[in-house]
Amino acid sequence: MNYLLIKSKKTLALVILMLLCLNVNAQTDGLEIRLPDGVFVVVNHPGELKSKIPEKMVQAIRRMKVKGELSNDDLGFLRTLAARSSVRDTTGNRLDPFFDLDLSEATIPVRGLFGRSDGSYIPERFLNNCSLLRTIILPSNTQGVGDHAFSDCQNLVEVQMPSSVNNLGSYAFKGCRSLMDVEFSKSLNTIGTSCFEDCKKLQRVLLPDALENISSTAFKNTGITKIHIPANVKHIGPEAFNGTAIEFIDIPDGMQNIDARAFEGCRNLKDISVSPQNKYYTKIGDVLVNKQKTVLVRVPVITAGAYKIPEGITAIGNCAFSACDKITEVQCPKNLTKIGEGAFVNCGNLLKIELPATLQSIGRVAFQETGLRSIDLSSVKELGEAVFFHCEQLSEVKLSPMLEKIPTCMFEGCKSLVNIELPKNLKSVDNAAFKDCESLEAVEFPQTVQNIGKEAFNECTALKIVKLSPLSTFGDECFRDCKSLETFEFPQSVTTIGHKMLYGCKNLKTVTVFWPTPPKTKNLANTKATILRVPSGTEDLYKKDKGWKKFKHIEGF
Repeated sequence: MNYLLIKSKKTLALVILMLLCLNVNAQTDGLEIRLPDGVFVVVNHPGELKSKIPEKMVQAIRRMKVKGELSNDDLGFLRTLAARSSVRDTTGNRLDPFFDLDLSEATIPVRGLFGRSDGSYIPERFLNNCSLLRTIILPSNTQGVGDHAFSDCQNLVEVQMPSSVNNLGSYAFKGCRSLMDVEFSKSLNTIGTSCFEDCKKLQRVLLPDALENISSTAFKNTGITKIHIPANVKHIGPEAFNGTAIEFIDIPDGMQNIDARAFEGCRNLKDISVSPQNKYYTKIGDVLVNKQKTVLVRVPVITAGAYKIPEGITAIGNCAFSACDKITEVQCPKNLTKIGEGAFVNCGNLLKIELPATLQSIGRVAFQETGLRSIDLSSVKELGEAVFFHCEQLSEVKLSPMLEKIPTCMFEGCKSLVNIELPKNLKSVDNAAFKDCESLEAVEFPQTVQNIGKEAFNECTALKIVKLSPLSTFGDECFRDCKSLETFEFPQSVTTIGHKMLYGCKNLKTVTVFWPTPPKTKNLANTKATILRVPSGTEDLYKKDKGWKKFKHIEGF
């Protein structure tokens, strides 16, 4: 940036004459010299920034440097300049729209106008969504940048930070799609959540040695191809580098906690190296494991074909194989006891996995959207939600006889599942457990089942046979859109009938009930052709009941 500051009034007249010849302007008080599109303002008293600049010049400013202590009003004026939709000279002609702001000699107030600031922090949302902003140099005493401070500044290309900055807030530069260069402070300790997410042109990142924390999605969807993790980094959050083209990651000495999803979406990641001095992580072959070599932490995404997990591993960590879409088969070690959340999520070509008899628990969404065709869960006593969500090729499942609950969304979208034998000790089938299992033809509930959750068998369009236990609760829409269902018999033990539980069962011919007094229901079914069969002598009660009289054909048995 090119500015001129007049300190001597003795030479002011001569300088003004020279500037006029160059088509520039000068402020007569000696505090400010204006070029055609640039200003250098010295603020002697907080709040006077706007008054320093003639109104006719405001639209023409494209470069600005400020010196002095700023007030909330001054910050508001800077935002006004950065948020302009266009730039025009003093005669009204359009100029190339950009705004370069240099605050290296300015200080900011104790509380910022646009959010929290403690005197040395750039306020939250300070210049967010200011498309005119092209470059920014932060104040020399800045210790941190507030959340969303510069988010969605689409034309911001360069940021310079003083050495005092130790914290970059969440979303601070998110969506700055033109940002190419960031000069990090040597004191930087923490990079906040989604700090640089969607900065697609950001390719070169040199992280400072003082850095300790890289938060979740910090560099998600950036253009980074290489990254060096400094020795002091202790934590990498989930999806920190998701969507980048990074091929290699170095785990330094001080790393203590790598989130299970830290490398999710790093589809080009070939290798993870670990410092021998690290106390928490090491490697077995190409895979990252804990120091004790009992937990498999991460397998490179490029791993292909059949893979044998090393012996000694007792747990597969959360997301350990996530998005390894070239793996076709996995052989588990004989002492494996646990598979973590999302362990094989999005392994679309995984067709087979052999689980040992020692396996006791599988975390939520562990096999979501895999290509598995059969699975033996005989030993597994604990299952998380949506373990086999949308495993569309899964046709054969063997459950443990000790399982007491089919969790929420457990088999939702398993379109090839034809039959399922429910465990003898089962107590509940949770919400959407078998939703959209369009090939499922029959289900028989053991006598122990008490509850069927909301949408549990919704859209099981091939379901024809349902043999119920003396259960108590049907959830809303639990058999909705089961278009092949022809008969349905309510156990007399039922106390709760879900809303629209048989709605859309367009081929339903008969519904049989055993209650001498009609229980409360609302919009049970919507087919006029269905016959409601009730105990002989109770026909009039059902015909008069608000919920049951919607059946046009009611007959006793």
